Amino acid sequence: MAIQAIERAAAILRELRDSRGLGLTELYERLQLAKGTTFGLLKALQAEGLVAQDRVTGRYQLGPGLLLLGRSYLDVAELRAAAVGWGERLAAGTGEEVRIAIPFEGRALVIHQVVRTADPLQNLEVGVGLPLHATALGKCLLAYTPKSTVAATHSHLEQFTPATITRPEAMVREIRKVLSQSWAIEREEFEVGIAAVGAPVFHASGELAGAVGVTGAHERILTPRREPRAGLAMHVAAVARGMSRELGATRWPVSSTANRG
Repeated sequence: MAIQAIERAAAILRELRDSRGLGLTELYERLQLAKGTTFGLLKALQAEGLVAQDRVTGRYQLGPGLLLLGRSYLDVAELRAAAVGWGERLAAGTGEEVRIAIPFEGRALVIHQVVRTADPLQNLEVGVGLPLHATALGKCLLAYTPKSTVAATHSHLEQFTPATITRPEAMVREIRKVLSQSWAIEREEFEVGIAAVGAPVFHASGELAGAVGVTGAHERILTPRREPRAGLAMHVAAVARGMSRELGATRWPVSSTANRG
């Protein structure tokens, strides 16, 4: 039933897309659905902002919520377009796996990956949601997304390894460090033996677009002092700046001061 409801809702949106507005009768006759079913679907879509009803004529049309969804799609498509060239460049320059992620439902969603050529057995991570508090990419997203920061530092932080940061006050310090240096580090916090370095990417508007980073065996990523190996953080940050410029950003990081605290 749920799949059928989605299919019917999509059919309504397609009908409205191809018209300047339709009444309830026109819609249920075109779709050959029961009047009550059509009305119920319209009200559900209207509640989500995907459909709007003209107060004078009573006719239905596409709603403003679709513009936001379309913008999100374009933002991701734009970021992925920039990711291809810059991701390859970062992988070639560091010899490590590269991942690019965006914030999605409280996770860092990997939208692009360049695998390490010397390790053909790597897992495909595109589409995987990584925890924000335990990964370099996630920490970048946390640092520059205030709502996510508040949620992360005032809730239970899941422990994945002995090195995972789980105390809220420690996570606050970690986020402040990301903001001060404009890059993040992951020290075996999500997976034992794995380390990473990430940096934020921004849109022309100054809003966070996502994060880019390298990940690999901790002995290749980190020095014996558990810091990024020479030049690695700056290399990742330079690629993040290049991606941001390609997206139209004129300053980088664009909005860090607004998210401190």
